[in-house]
Amino acid sequence: MLNRRSFIKLGASMSAFAAPAAVAASSSRGKVKRPPSPTPTPTPTPTGLNDSRRFLDQATMGVRPGEAAALTTGFAEWIAAQFAAPYRPIDVPAMISRGFNNDPGSRNNATRMSIFARWCNEPAQLRMRVSHVLSQIICCAPSGWSNTIDSMLWWNQIAANAFGNYRTLLMNAVQHRHMGSFLNNKDNDASNGKAPSQNFARELLQLFSTGIHLLNSDGSIRLDSQGRPLQSYFQTDIDALARLLSGWGLPFGVYMPGQSGTDPNGAMNVRPELAYNGPSVSFLGQSFPGIAVPTAADVVARANRCVDLIMAHPSTSVYIGRQFIMKMVTDSPSGAYIQRVAAAFQNNGSGVVGDLTAVIKAVLLDPDARGESKPASFGRAQEGALSLVKAMRYAEMEPIPDPSAQDMLGWAWSSDYGSPPVDVLGVMGQAPGTPSSVFNDYPFEFLLNGVNAPAAALWSAPALMANVARTMSLSPYMAQPLASTRTDPTGRWAVSALIGFFDTTYAAASGTPEQKLSTTVGALVDRVFADLNQGRTMTPATRQQLVAFVETDCASLATRERIVWTINFVRCLPDSAVVI
Repeated sequence: MLNRRSFIKLGASMSAFAAPAAVAASSSRGKVKRPPSPTPTPTPTPTGLNDSRRFLDQATMGVRPGEAAALTTGFAEWIAAQFAAPYRPIDVPAMISRGFNNDPGSRNNATRMSIFARWCNEPAQLRMRVSHVLSQIICCAPSGWSNTIDSMLWWNQIAANAFGNYRTLLMNAVQHRHMGSFLNNKDNDASNGKAPSQNFARELLQLFSTGIHLLNSDGSIRLDSQGRPLQSYFQTDIDALARLLSGWGLPFGVYMPGQSGTDPNGAMNVRPELAYNGPSVSFLGQSFPGIAVPTAADVVARANRCVDLIMAHPSTSVYIGRQFIMKMVTDSPSGAYIQRVAAAFQNNGSGVVGDLTAVIKAVLLDPDARGESKPASFGRAQEGALSLVKAMRYAEMEPIPDPSAQDMLGWAWSSDYGSPPVDVLGVMGQAPGTPSSVFNDYPFEFLLNGVNAPAAALWSAPALMANVARTMSLSPYMAQPLASTRTDPTGRWAVSALIGFFDTTYAAASGTPEQKLSTTVGALVDRVFADLNQGRTMTPATRQQLVAFVETDCASLATRERIVWTINFVRCLPDSAVVI
């Protein structure tokens, strides 16, 4: 049996990690101006392997071995091909026919299993990464009666519109049953003087669009003449928005799969009897006339006008653009970088606001994102779920079975597998499709050495130790012999490319068998770390410990098993947690 003593020892030494250097945010006073046309984003020329590694880290859920080496030119072409790549959504009708529904229970793991399978398997990787980003910005989780089916429909809508217009996503948030249940806009009654819930209206502004503060085009907070931050909106705007977005719900109060009168994509029904019927109100400086007896058309028209005003708000493009940069490229973007991405949001070159294809290209092709080498301050803290998917894709994991195609209640990543259960997704606290709050799985504002790095909140010393523990439970499953069929619930890591690298390196090494092995293990550790960390190198002390672990404690293991443990431990290193 593998002696994990040094594995645990090395994990216990992870009490801190190197944080990016603080970047001072600039502030300026004066008017917020929207540029009349977008600032051109130069298309950089790829400069080498590390830039390709970084690009694919930013644009995918994880890089396969050899992909970065094959992508030495043509980043724009790669993006265009990904925009055109077909995508297979979750087959919700099949899930309904198989008995999955909105009742609470263990089968609701099917949502996160379905999403996780697509993260790992789907060739349309840019769509998966952007969907992951969008799910963190417009955050929604199962709540009350809304669970498996509605959460799948919600995620399908996010994925389907990942390359669409941001306005479509905001309207989807207004109308969808899943969000309606999560933030209390379902059956929200503002008729006859009733006070509606303000939960959805508040988060629609604070988290999904404008942000709290009025922003300059470079992302800095606009200040008044006395140096105080200016607000993007006021409580009166929330009051008005909650009333104007009332009138949506379900005809029977609760939805079950296949129920007549419900939208198959998850949209709520219009219920004008719940709509606001009071006097005129003002939202974001625009007056909405009172309607004594609102119709269904009035409910829809109000929602559309509200979303149009939100999209036109001067902070929306800046706030959303900055979120995209921080969730794909770096926690500390420059003001010029933010300004260029915000300009692409404001105008895609054809006068269209909110075109996500323009935003994605601006984020990934910007000169600030590209380059063969980057300082230690560049990069972002990565989410634990993303680090796991990166490891699985890099290890060439066999395709994960889709629960919509077969009954996989014993799937290794759900809570029902093993004794004790493996439950990797649940224990990780970041199961896809089930965020812990409207702020997702970490605080919205989390400063690390002066840098706003929300995901870094997940990488405290106890969290790092928990990650080591999860890795220890994961590695034996992944190192088992490859399954004979693709229905194996645990999946298997093939690591065929790295096995070839290991064998070739060993054959080319000189010296005694022990010396050849030492040389080969060192090369393996260096390659895995570089591939998973954009070409960076680890500290000598960490490298020495890791090489000793793979060379000595894994001495009784076959090559494939050694490689599985190497990959899994590299993903637990502090440097891997901080920079992607």
